[in-house]
Amino acid sequence: MSGVRLRFALILMFYAVVVRLTPYLLPLVGVDSLQSGSFYPWNFSPLMAICLFGGATFASRSAAMAVPLGALLLSDLAMWPLMGSAFAFYPNQPVVYASFALGVAVGFAVRNRSGLARVAVGGASAELLFFLTTNFGVWWFARGTVGSAYTANLDGLLSCYIAALPFLARSLMSTYMYSGLLFGAWALVCHRVAERERSKVVPQSSSIR
Repeated sequence: MSGVRLRFALILMFYAVVVRLTPYLLPLVGVDSLQSGSFYPWNFSPLMAICLFGGATFASRSAAMAVPLGALLLSDLAMWPLMGSAFAFYPNQPVVYASFALGVAVGFAVRNRSGLARVAVGGASAELLFFLTTNFGVWWFARGTVGSAYTANLDGLLSCYIAALPFLARSLMSTYMYSGLLFGAWALVCHRVAERERSKVVPQSSSIR
């Protein structure tokens, strides 16, 4: 089963990197996904669902942290030659990484609890924490600076949260969709592995020679 978990984890990491880099790779083939009003569904990402899923199901808690944070780091490093160092490494970055780590911690909290409710509540909790912490970070580093839309007071912080609400809606939808796929796929994998293991068991009987 450990080999199955490892392959599943590597597939998740690879997929998360590809999805995160997609909007930055599309312009290379003539598709402009970076303009304001672009067709690309920003924040519709599997990464928080992977955090929740890893925290809830991975036997190793360090692996649960390593998969999403590793995907985040790899995609940031790949973004460096695509968009430049200032875009790949930004002031709010430690807050973003910490917010995804909080998502894994939410997964730890719902570990060993069955039912659809744990995924629904866990996904909403993880995304709300991410929304609150990352946008606080955006405001904190931008507040009062030249050209910033956010003033260095409560009004500026509230404006930052209000501006981010459309992204919260997309994030919630993506987390619910990907969580359903991940938990469902993992349940199917576990069922098939269990069936295969049972088929290897030889019935014990005195009539067998």
